Amino acid sequence: MRQVLCPVLVARDNETSHLQAALVKAEAGQGGAVFLTGEAGIGKSRLVRETARAAGARGQVVLTGRAVAGGMPTPFRPFAEALVSAARARTWTRSGPRSGG
Repeated sequence: MRQVLCPVLVARDNETSHLQAALVKAEAGQGGAVFLTGEAGIGKSRLVRETARAAGARGQVVLTGRAVAGGMPTPFRPFAEALVSAARARTWTRSGPRSGG
């Protein structure tokens, strides 16, 4: 079944403005990191989804990876997953990455 999300992000103005400011800084070449923490079910994934959508709408590259609970811990799995998905989405040439088709 397809998940249906409310089109309006409710009661997240402070968090959203902080994340939007991070996007503006990234666009200006000022790197950084933002960590979303909290109890399960409070909307962290939704905030990430909305921020990724906003970044994509600005033309920024969005890479995603997930950490999952399992029997054997895999160090840096989210980073490796994000980089592999980026490599699959691009065609590499000697001069560097080129958008694939």
